[in-house]
Amino acid sequence: MTKRAIRLISGKAHAVVPHDWESERAVLGGILLTPQLYQDVQSEAGMTRDDLHNPIHQALWDLLARLPTPDLLSAMSAATQAPDLAERIGGLAYLMALPAACPATQGVVARARALRAITVRRALLTASDRLRELSSDVVAAPDELLAESKAAVDSVSRYQSSRTWSDGTKAAGAALDAVVARMRGDDSGIVFMWPTLTEKLGKLRPEKLWILGGRPAMGKSSLASQMALMAAQQGIGAGVLSLEMGVPECAERALCQLSAVRAHRVRDGQLTPEEWGELNDAAERLKHLPLWFEYVPGLTLQRLRGLAFQLRQEAQKAGVPLGLIVVDYLQLMGGMADGQSKNDFYGDVTRAIKQLAGELQCSFLVLSQLNRNLESRSDKAPQMGDFRDSGAIEADADVILYVYRPEVYDENERPGEVDIGILKGRSGQIGTVPCEWQGAHYRFGKEKAPVQRPATQRRSHESRKYRE
Repeated sequence: MTKRAIRLISGKAHAVVPHDWESERAVLGGILLTPQLYQDVQSEAGMTRDDLHNPIHQALWDLLARLPTPDLLSAMSAATQAPDLAERIGGLAYLMALPAACPATQGVVARARALRAITVRRALLTASDRLRELSSDVVAAPDELLAESKAAVDSVSRYQSSRTWSDGTKAAGAALDAVVARMRGDDSGIVFMWPTLTEKLGKLRPEKLWILGGRPAMGKSSLASQMALMAAQQGIGAGVLSLEMGVPECAERALCQLSAVRAHRVRDGQLTPEEWGELNDAAERLKHLPLWFEYVPGLTLQRLRGLAFQLRQEAQKAGVPLGLIVVDYLQLMGGMADGQSKNDFYGDVTRAIKQLAGELQCSFLVLSQLNRNLESRSDKAPQMGDFRDSGAIEADADVILYVYRPEVYDENERPGEVDIGILKGRSGQIGTVPCEWQGAHYRFGKEKAPVQRPATQRRSHESRKYRE
């Protein structure tokens, strides 16, 4: 294999994968000589671990990332203390020889840029192989093929190095335009029926990721369905992606929320003529709302992307903007890689959904189960740490909500009430919004007066909010 093998070999089997180990050694050697270059190649060339093709060089990059001062002496010291590490980075002799591979530190950033370009070629080659593979798949559905093809192409775009900066004049102008739009009341956004929720969080505007958590039977699916209905009633397209309920069941829940018919009578088919008429009236209203449902057990990120872009097309056909997509719920999503931890997987999912919200210019409401550990506490109102296997939620979500019905644990405690709790509100406030719980209609009712907690419980609750 040549030292500078950067050409592509056409055909199904690629004899040479684009790489340049000589430049990789020069960049790493320069960093070991001049530690400041470690930051320079990242900030000026956008270099990452992916730009190194040689596994030995990748292991060395990982080592440098852990060192306060990534120079030759500190790298040798770390490698000496860990024989396994020394073996992964080619041995101490290989490490000591790297600085000699850098003829001049002035050219290190330029070589890092060249490595970045080679990385793009490798990514394009992988994407082309994937497209060729998809084109020969005679089993998969067309929308799935298109979604995975788009994902393959999009995977290359993450290496794009071009940036668009806005100076103070442009940034201030954009901010003032947004404020003026809000003052006129013509800005896009979804308003929910609970005034305190709107006061604390504002409208649900595009590009946001809201997470809604709760233990089973608390009503989180009902709240999510009701929020999607509210969006549709305001002329904003909304979609409900359920991973556990079929489309008829989702629509049945929406009909109960729109009508005055009790859910158990709909479930059992025991309807009076009056109730049947009310249900039909609700069905007529639902037909004219920009609201879509889909049942996708084992939903993967690739499938989610395809369905989301498809839903945007449906909304455009209906002449409305797509504003909200509900995913019910996070822990049922599929596609976790072998050996990947649940925490890492759910973190990948929330980050990908946040990015997708920006691409589509709409918001996502993702439901999440909570750990059962909270049931061993005296105060069972959820906390941030109760979200199951999903520590990345705290960083990725713009808003984190929970639903909590005290009567689930004690039938005498606030029967017929439910709390919508705000654990995180980027550009908003945390707090609790007590509401009526109309379980017979799967519905959250009007907002109620704030609950007066006992002094000791209130101090504990406020302390918890402060810590979070």
